[in-house]
Order: sequence, then structure tokens, then C-alpha cells
Amino acid sequence: MLTVDELNLLLRCFSIGNLILLASLCIGRKLTVNIVLLFALFVGFAHYIVLTAPVSYQLILSYRNGLLFFTELLPVLIFLFVLDFSPACRSYQYYERLRISTLVAAIVLYGVCFLLLAGRGVLHSISHVIGLILLIASGYLCFRQINDDLVDKRRTYRFVFGGYLMLHFCVLVLFELFTSQSDGNLYLSLTNSALIFLATLVGVNIHVREPQPIERGLAPQPSTNEQPSDNSMPPAMQQRAAQLELLMSEGAYLENGLTIGKLSEQLKLPEHRLRKLINEGLGYKNFSSYLNSYRIPQACQMLKDRDNAEKPILSIALELGFGSISPFNRAFKQATGNTPTEYRDHHTKLSL
Repeated sequence: MLTVDELNLLLRCFSIGNLILLASLCIGRKLTVNIVLLFALFVGFAHYIVLTAPVSYQLILSYRNGLLFFTELLPVLIFLFVLDFSPACRSYQYYERLRISTLVAAIVLYGVCFLLLAGRGVLHSISHVIGLILLIASGYLCFRQINDDLVDKRRTYRFVFGGYLMLHFCVLVLFELFTSQSDGNLYLSLTNSALIFLATLVGVNIHVREPQPIERGLAPQPSTNEQPSDNSMPPAMQQRAAQLELLMSEGAYLENGLTIGKLSEQLKLPEHRLRKLINEGLGYKNFSSYLNSYRIPQACQMLKDRDNAEKPILSIALELGFGSISPFNRAFKQATGNTPTEYRDHHTKLSL
């Protein structure tokens, strides 16, 4: 019969094995910032598992600073990784450079705090507070605009990952902030081990079934509102695509706050089928990109029209269904490479 400590250690060993398997599944994939962050997350989780294991303090004393460094760095790694779920962040011109710079800065800062100063005094508490803030922000990013995501498997991944962050790590950080008995609580440690094992097991399952569940949310979109060729969709989907195109051509995309749920009601089509149609049939990764494939071309026409030369950009954005000018500016620049003002000024000069 296994003791609590033995079961605890066994679950942690299995968890590290799952992390090694996850890392092996990523070998051979194109080296990107996300892949680097994934490997760093695997290393960080492994160090966290060892640091919180119910073993003699003397066994880890010689490497305690390294364990602390990677463990305390985990919330930063999670936040930088989850940041990729946000199309608004990805549209920023220096997005990848900013992520890399933040990662390097965090490594230097945490290296000084934990490798050199051993996290003494108030440094450890400050790190916990920062970690809690980053984990809450990461959970928010996972759930923010999740219904806009048209890729079902990625939506599931976001929901599981976000839920795990909010329910597990935040509770642990809060527990460590407000109690001094976490290290001696065998059952809390066992629960922690079980949750870690479950998370790594789910991670393996997701990556085996879907090797790239976190692909970019924005794919290159068509520059016009043309339908795909008839050969690219089955007949039933072609019919639904024609109905959708008719509805959009009548101006459905101009509705402010239009969601995929509202559009499915207008089409009298279940929401999951509409998601599949726009994603698999028309090739869009998120609903906003689909709407913008109609809104941005019309915005271009309105900005080139000399009759609209004095019309404020905000008015044009609101007429096209945008809730404010910021998302309109981001979407327009992403599609055309220019801000709406630059685009209008350029075409005004050409018409003179």
C-alpha cells in the first residue's frame, strides 16, 4: 500500500515524464518564439514539481536557487505564451520583439533575485504578487473573446488552459501568500501533484490529437468578398455559404456588436455549424477577421470617396459596425499597411 508521500512522488515522476513527452512532440517543429516559450514552460514546470516535492530539504539545498529561479519565472512564461491568443496584441508591429525583450529582461531580473540573492527577504513575496497578477491576466486572455475563435479545438485548449490557470496556480499563490504551512501539508501537496499530473496528461492528449493547437489566430484573408470555388466545399455547405453571402451582401456585417451567435440566429443555422462553415469552408480563423473582410474593403471605398473627405474617421468606423476607433484602426492597418488617415490622405493627393 502506497503512503501519501510515495503516491505524491509517483504522480510527480509521471508528470515529469509527461513533460518530457510533450517536449519530444515539439522537436522538429519550426523554431518560433512560441516553441521557445513552450520548452521554457516544460523546464519551469519540471523545476516547480521538484521544488514542491515532499523530499528532504537537504536533497535540493545545493540546487535550491535554480529551482526557485525557474519556478518563479513560470508566471512570466505563461503570460508571454498566452499573449499569443490575443489578435490585438499580435497585430502590434513589434509584438515578437517585445515578447523576446520581456523574456530576456525577466530572466536577468529573476536571475539576480533568485540565483544571486536566493530570493531572501521581501523579494520572494514581491515575486508571488507579480506572479499572481500575471496569472490572473493570463486567465483573462484565455477567456477574452473566446467566442470569436472559430477553431473548436483551439477554443477547447484556451478554455482548459485558462481554467487550469485560474483554479490551480492562483489558489496556490494565494495559499502561499497567506499561510506558512503549505510545505508541511501532505494532502495539499498531494492535491497539487494530482492537479499537475492531470494538466500534463491533458496536455499530452491535446498535442497528440492536434499537434499545433495554438496556431496563429489570424490567417491571410482574401482581399475581396469572393466565395471559394464550388469544388472546395460539399454541396450542403455551398448552399449555406450562398445564404451567408446573401445575408452579408445585404449589410448584416454593418451591425454594431454583431456576434456569431446573432448571425446564426439570422441565418437560422446552429452556431456550431456556422463556425464550421466560416472556418473550414471559407478559411477564417476568427469571426472578427471574417467581418473585417467585408468592412475594410468598404472602408477603403468610403475613404477614397471625395464626398467623405470631411467625414471623421470615427463616424466611418461606427457606420461599418466597429464599436470604437481603436479596433478599426488596428484592423485597417493590418489589412492595408496604413492607418485610415494615411490611406485617405494618399488617395486625396492622387485625385488632385
